[in-house]
Amino acid sequence: MEHSVFISFSSKDHKIAELICEALEDRGIGCWISSRDVKPGENFQAAIVQAIRVTKAMILVFSGNANNSDEIKKEIVLAGQNHLVVIPVRVEDVQPNDALAYEFATRQWVDLFADWEQAMHRLLEQLQTIAGVIPTTGFGEAAPSTAAAHLPRPSLSMVVLPFVNVTGDADQDRLVDAVTQQLTDGLARIEHSFVVPRETALAYHGSTLGEPEIGRQLGVRYVIKGSIRVHEGRLRVNVQLTDVATGESLWVDHFDTAIGRATQQRLAVRWLPELEAQLLAAEGRAPLPEPPPLPASPQPVAAQPQPPPPPVPAPPPQPAPPARPQPARPLPEGGVVIYPRGVAAPTRPTAAPAAQRQSAPFRVPFLVKFAVVAAAGAAAAAMLGADRYSVVEIVSWMFVAAGGIQVLAVVADMAGGD
Repeated sequence: MEHSVFISFSSKDHKIAELICEALEDRGIGCWISSRDVKPGENFQAAIVQAIRVTKAMILVFSGNANNSDEIKKEIVLAGQNHLVVIPVRVEDVQPNDALAYEFATRQWVDLFADWEQAMHRLLEQLQTIAGVIPTTGFGEAAPSTAAAHLPRPSLSMVVLPFVNVTGDADQDRLVDAVTQQLTDGLARIEHSFVVPRETALAYHGSTLGEPEIGRQLGVRYVIKGSIRVHEGRLRVNVQLTDVATGESLWVDHFDTAIGRATQQRLAVRWLPELEAQLLAAEGRAPLPEPPPLPASPQPVAAQPQPPPPPVPAPPPQPAPPARPQPARPLPEGGVVIYPRGVAAPTRPTAAPAAQRQSAPFRVPFLVKFAVVAAAGAAAAAMLGADRYSVVEIVSWMFVAAGGIQVLAVVADMAGGD
C-alpha cells in the first residue's frame, strides 16, 4: 500500500499512534509511521525526511507529550517546506503551547478522545477534501485486513478516573494522585489495550456524570474509579470496574494496608493482577483454565508369587594348602630349642679375629701440625728475609709444609691397614 499520510507523534504516545495508523489503513489509506517503517540500521533522520517528501499529508498525534517534543517541531517545519497539509489530532484535552499555537492557529482540530467513530469520519473527510488523499476502498468502508475483525480502537479500552480522597485531608492528595498514576501505568502495560492518559482523565475530577456517560465521551469501554480513606495510620482503597455499554459494575473490591514509603507499590502488587484478570475475563481473553486433573490410577494388581530360583550348587571343597613350617623361636636362657625336620638351626655370628679388625685411621696431632707449619714459615723467613715482598713465598712454604704433613698421615694410614 502506497504511503499517503505521515504520522508524527511523541515516542511516549506510540501506542495510540499505531492505533490511528491501523484504523486509517483498515479504511484504505496507507500511512508511514516511524515505529514500523524505519528499518533496523537505517538512518532515522534521513528516513523521516524522505517519508515527508513522498507523502501528501501529516497527521500530528497531539498530546501533553507532543506539546514539549522538539522532534515534532522539526517535522512540522519540514512539512511546511514540502507543502504538506498538517492535521492535528488531539488524543488528550490539552492546548498547544506558544510555539505550536501560532502554527495551528488556522488548523481544523480533530478530537479523538471525544468520540472515536465520529472523529475518524471527520479525519477521513479532511484527508480527502484538503489533502486529496483518496482511500483505496469505498469512502468510510474498511479495507480487507489480516486482522480477524475491524477494530477502530482496542476493545480493551479504559479510563482510570482520579481517585477520591474521602478523608478530606489535603495532605493525602499527593498519595491519592500517586495511587491513581500507579494504577494507570500498570494497566497500560496490558497487551493490545488503550488507557486514557491521566491528564485527560483529570478533567473529570469531581464530575457529576455517571461512568457510562464519561466512558462514551472518552470512547472507552471500561471505567475504573475508586476512593481512598486514611484512618489511624491505615489506608483503605476501594476500586470499582464498570462496563460502559451496560452500566454494570463488573468488579468491586477494597484493599487495606499500612501507610509507608512503598504504599502505592504494595497496592499495585495486590490489585493489578486481579483487576487485569477481571478485564481480560470480560473481554474473553482470560487465560485458559487449568486442565482437569487426571483420573486416579487404578489400584495396582497384586503381583503373582514367583517360584523361588533353583539353588546354586556349592563349589566342591578345595584341599587346604600344606602348612609352611615355621622356625622355632628361641626359648629363655637355659632352655632347649627343638627345630622341625628339614629346618637347620641358625648359627650365631662369631667375633672376627683381632687381626681382621679394621684399625683406626692414623691421625697427626694438631700441635704437631702447627709446630711443623710454624717451623717452615720461620725457616722461609730466615732464608728470604722479612721483606714484605717475600710474604707470599713464606706463606707458600707454610702451605707446602701443611700439605706434606697430610700426605705423610695418609701414607701411614695405608701402611697400617695392610
